[in-house]
Amino acid sequence: MLFSIIIPTYKDWDRLKLCLDSLIDAQKGDFDYEIIVVDNAQHHAPPEFIKSLSKIILVHEPKPGSYSARNTGASNASGKYLAFTDSDCIPDENWLVNAKTCFDTENCDLIGGRIDIFKEDMGGEWAYIYEKNIAFPQSQNVPKGKAVTANLFVKNMVFKQVDGFDSSLKSGGDWDFSTRAVENGYKLIYAEEVAVSHPARKRIRDILKKQKRFAAWGYLKAKRRFGYSGIRVLAGNLYHEIIRIFKTTGKASRLKEKTIIFIISSEIYLFKSFYQLLFVLRLVNPKKIRE
Repeated sequence: MLFSIIIPTYKDWDRLKLCLDSLIDAQKGDFDYEIIVVDNAQHHAPPEFIKSLSKIILVHEPKPGSYSARNTGASNASGKYLAFTDSDCIPDENWLVNAKTCFDTENCDLIGGRIDIFKEDMGGEWAYIYEKNIAFPQSQNVPKGKAVTANLFVKNMVFKQVDGFDSSLKSGGDWDFSTRAVENGYKLIYAEEVAVSHPARKRIRDILKKQKRFAAWGYLKAKRRFGYSGIRVLAGNLYHEIIRIFKTTGKASRLKEKTIIFIISSEIYLFKSFYQLLFVLRLVNPKKIRE
């Protein structure tokens, strides 16, 4: 088996079906691959359609967290390469073919591919503009050793040697994993031609929900990795998020988009700061905030 495609899902069966259609019916290439779908709901109740699909291995991981689910998927994988994507992603028809070419020609151990943002039906214009300019900049992050699981390939052997994802994390586990892999001497490359499409979040409140997870992950990571106090983490966040506002605003070329990004980024700054203050005061447990 050449590829094991691993897709965690949490009650997202409708969008998962679109993802699976792009993998079962549309993928080019004459090689074997399997698709491992990991149901991350506490109670395992998959819809009937998934049981009839070819190439599908359906497993259940009740422990909350997509990284627990991905580890479970990897433990059931027989492929030489693990291909991670999300249930709401639509892989390009040459996704696997181009990944194979990269592994064959680039002498790499991991691949972070391009992620294109599209607007779903009923999606808000402001949320789409923000996500289109800001979300998943793999071309910038992968060279720094940071890749996301919406589009990540890794040799199965390397995944095992790096001990997989940290299942205690509810967010940021993909950056944690890819950073550890690079620090252990494995080669991560960016591949423009290894592409998936990812929907923009429909509403600004959906973006804030994601940032709530980021606030929790950043808070826990800083305390654990650097030994910072909660107050120091909060102070660092206040400083770095202000810088981030101006960096993200600068990514847009048109004035309208710059204005929208500035407004949303400012709202994110206040939102994340508020939650990290709650963490410091122990009014909210960051470990309870699920991805």
